[in-house]
Amino acid sequence: MGNCRSNLHCTSNYPAEPHELNLSAIKTLSERYKAKVGYSDHSLGCDAAIGSVTLGASLIEKHITLSKNLPGPDHVAHELVGVGHGGLVEEAGEVD
Repeated sequence: MGNCRSNLHCTSNYPAEPHELNLSAIKTLSERYKAKVGYSDHSLGCDAAIGSVTLGASLIEKHITLSKNLPGPDHVAHELVGVGHGGLVEEAGEVD
């Protein structure tokens, strides 16, 4: 089956502010571990996820929620189910 391992770069704040993302860590992880690298995106919108692809991310993990009104800080940063993810896939494919 080969090497199926990937390392994901992540900033654990919800939502993560742009100055906290440190997307350059994607290249560092790739060079250091010689493995596929992805990005676990906790920022608002899709810009950081799309940018991560230009830095070498081959996997994007983005949380979704049924309602931004659910309890817990993670629901605030997540996209609503069915909103925006088609564009993320399409745009990430364009920069790859």
